[in-house]
Amino acid sequence: MTDYQSRDTLKLETILDQHGFAFVGIELHLGKWWFNVSK
Repeated sequence: MTDYQSRDTLKLETILDQHGFAFVGIELHLGKWWFNVSK
């Protein structure tokens, strides 16, 4: 893994840490919506 790749990964992980709860909330919301639509 190059320095560039590891920096990119670290940046992504930091973003996920900062917005992790929001992402989880959105995923749960979309999951419920998709479940209702696909029934």
